[in-house]
Amino acid sequence: MVLFNCWRKQYIIDGKTITYGDLVMHLAELKKTPKRLPQISFARMNSFISDYLSDSNNRGSGKSDALKAWFTFKATSLPKTYQAYKNSTSSIRNRGVVR
Repeated sequence: MVLFNCWRKQYIIDGKTITYGDLVMHLAELKKTPKRLPQISFARMNSFISDYLSDSNNRGSGKSDALKAWFTFKATSLPKTYQAYKNSTSSIRNRGVVR
């Protein structure tokens, strides 16, 4: 089954008028899927990077530092939030960024 946003975009590209009812019906069909729907990790990564760069402890760091930290931290079993990253041991955090 096509994921919700892909379906919605294709519906619009095809020039069809989309209604709230169409959205609700398609979402209801997706919820009947026996398997778990794939999770979108981009929101977590974007939130992490945004929080990383806005933290005053990371002044002078750039996006490449934030990405290194994200990919290092992503490999852990901890929740994928910046707060969890900050609370993690320094050994985990230091694997991502060398200062």
